[in-house]
Parts: sequence; C-alpha cells; structure tokens
Amino acid sequence: MKFVYLVQGAAERLKKLPLPAGAVVYALVYDQDVTFDFAKRTIFDPKCSFAAGRNQLGELALAAEPDADYFIFCDDDIEFTAGSFVEFERLVERSRPKMATPLSQKTRGYGAVDYEVEIQTAIVVDEQLVAIHRSAAATEGVWPLTTEFDDVSWWLPCQIFEYLALRTFGRHFHQYNKIIVENDVHTWQTGSTNYTLAPNQKRVPLLTEPLLKQYLHRRNIDYDPTVLRPWPLRHWRWRWLGRTRQHRKKLALSRTYESIPDPADRGQGKTALALIGGV
Repeated sequence: MKFVYLVQGAAERLKKLPLPAGAVVYALVYDQDVTFDFAKRTIFDPKCSFAAGRNQLGELALAAEPDADYFIFCDDDIEFTAGSFVEFERLVERSRPKMATPLSQKTRGYGAVDYEVEIQTAIVVDEQLVAIHRSAAATEGVWPLTTEFDDVSWWLPCQIFEYLALRTFGRHFHQYNKIIVENDVHTWQTGSTNYTLAPNQKRVPLLTEPLLKQYLHRRNIDYDPTVLRPWPLRHWRWRWLGRTRQHRKKLALSRTYESIPDPADRGQGKTALALIGGV
C-alpha cells in the first residue's frame, strides 16, 4: 500500500515533522522560498489560503502518483503524544478506510472517543492530520476543499469539510484512538491571506452555520444540524441540539466501522465489515 504525504505551512516547522524515512512527500510553504530534500516537490505560495494550499498539493500529487492508495494531508504544527506516522500508516493499511484520522485535542474535548477500542467511527474531526483514499478524490468540499469563503475565514472550509466528510463517508471514516496528536502552535500567518480568523473573530462562530447552510443549499444538499457538534449559539435550540448530540454520540460509538474491500479478498466471499476493536 502506497502513502503520499501532503504537508503545508511554515518552513521551519515542516522541517521538524517526524515523517517516515523514505516517505513520498509534497510540500507547500508560505513563508520561505525553499526546497526540501525530503520532498519530491516544494511549492512556494506566500498568498495561499489554507484550503487553496491543500487543493494545490492534492491536485499535484493525485496526478503525479497514480499508484498511490492514500494521501495524508498534514499541518506543520502537529506533534505526536502517542504513536507516530508509521503506526498511523499501519492502522490505515489494517482498517482500509475511505478516510482516517488520529485522536486529537478537539475530539477529546468533545468526548467523541471510546477509549475501550483502538479503532472507531469518527464523529468529530480535526483537519490537522487526515488520510484520504484516492477514491474519495473529487468529493466536492472534502477533496478539493471549498475556497468560496476564504475572504471570511480558513475555519469555514474546515467546517464544510467536516460536515460533508462525516455525512458522505460515515462508517468509512475511521478514528484511531491509540494515536494522539496535538497542535498547540496554530499561528499560521500569510500576510493578506486567510490562515487566521476574520478580524472580528468573535463573529466567525455566528457566521458558520448560515454560511454552511448557504453552501449546502446551492448544491441541493439538506442540512442536518446533528452531523456536527452543537453550534456555539445561545438560543432555544441549544438544549435540543445538546440532547441530540449525546444521543448521536452514543449511537455512533456503538456502530461498527466499515472498510474498503481488499482486492485480494474479492471472489472469496469475505466481508468488508470489520468490528470495532476486532480487527
């Protein structure tokens, strides 16, 4: 199984990423015009947004690596507190997801984890480290990310990604609970671009839900408020969404995850369904 790493961010932080030896890497840098020895190609784009940067890397690598199975999108500031990229690859190869992510601060903060199992269905996502199978390419809003709201905030493409990825791939989106990453830096700065929140960042949470609805409506996709965690709005829906989220979390954590069929298993009557913790 072939993995391709797509990393972007500040040059000095990218140099410190603990990538596997011999990994196939494509990098995008916004603060220095440099060439990395560890990357097959380095893009310098001082004016890219978060979404546009990932899209550039994804388009380049998808065309250049026709035999790749998974593309691992990665921020520059992640740190492993448990596990490694190598262990992440092993779990991806073992569970064969459409998408996969490790356990993150965000996921733990929302209690969207069953510590009893090693692999579960994802119900909350942090975009800092995500593996995507090549069959998921051309899923609008997931890969490529939308750049429609880059003039508002980099946060909006992330929310659209999370909503569509969870809704589209469901049990095929795996979360690995023994691999833990953190990203305390979160100081992307690209001058006139949108790696930071809008100037009045307190308004961004208020804009998120209506702009997500607008994006979905234009594409004739129904909006389901239970797909994401409760919105940070204090109105009458707060309690209802809270109860719905708790119900959804319990239901999701009780479900088995599903795997992409292994080509080697075809014609042998083997099932693609894997039980949580039972692979």
